[in-house]
Amino acid sequence: NMKKIIKRFLVVMVVLLAIPIFLIVVMTIWNSIETKKDLEVIATTKYGAFYTTSNGDRVNYTLYDSESEQVVVILPGLECISAHYEFDALAIKLSDKYKVVVYEPPGVGISDWSDTERTVENYSKELHELMQHLGYDKYTIIAHSFSGLYSLYYTNQYPDEVEAFIGIDATVPAEIEEADREAYANAKYVRMIMIKSGLVRLASSEEVIKDQFPSAKADELELCKALWCSAQYNDTRLNEYKNMVSNEEKCMNLTFPDTVPVLYILANDTVSEDAKWEQLHKDVITNKDSKVSIISGDHYLHQSNLQGLVDEITSWDVRH
Repeated sequence: NMKKIIKRFLVVMVVLLAIPIFLIVVMTIWNSIETKKDLEVIATTKYGAFYTTSNGDRVNYTLYDSESEQVVVILPGLECISAHYEFDALAIKLSDKYKVVVYEPPGVGISDWSDTERTVENYSKELHELMQHLGYDKYTIIAHSFSGLYSLYYTNQYPDEVEAFIGIDATVPAEIEEADREAYANAKYVRMIMIKSGLVRLASSEEVIKDQFPSAKADELELCKALWCSAQYNDTRLNEYKNMVSNEEKCMNLTFPDTVPVLYILANDTVSEDAKWEQLHKDVITNKDSKVSIISGDHYLHQSNLQGLVDEITSWDVRH
């Protein structure tokens, strides 16, 4: 009798284990099929315009034109899926005063997924080529999050072109934290568990997509869902995570040139969590006309406090 009980118990356990494994396999296969469809949508749907870098990669940008002679280029953070949609509302509000370029580096939005190493050197080279292509030799950089680090390096490479820098709760070179060292491994883990398995797709209702891409129109939701389900943590973005620490090390001893005025707009939520956050930003400023402001909101100020962010930017003369 005991042998029969043990045998039945083992059969039940095998069945209980087999069911979720079977479901995971089925869902992964389904997601793989849907991913191919998504990539076709991403490849054939267009917004903005394209420029091909000297490395042969197509990068996307959206120009919000105006009669203003002042030019600003907006750079997205490390986890941005589409700069076009994430910064559309900010660009529209700024376009009354500036010509605005929203830039999508390789791996972001509908720009190519590039094999070029995501180093600060290559990032700067690609961005500079784009600005030359557009014919802008004087401009202000607006950078969110980790692109603040790229901007610091870029400004030191092209100090005669960058008229000013504006950081939206932007990253600065400080001590390299353990989270930065683990970022690549964590990103690979998220891609495998959440993206490749289809869990993100399974949870991607129309409401979720609208929430993630608030500026998207009804006929753009298919593209947005494709980006959300299949473009997150792509190979190019993983390479950026892989180079994260080495890029920080290259910028560790840099400050902005004293010819470049800097406006750092910090999120109150971030400052409250990190007592050093404000001072770390002051430490990389050398121009006397620079300013560090703290406003209410979270790390994504362009979403949590858009009007407050716009007021800070437009009330500050970026050309001094």
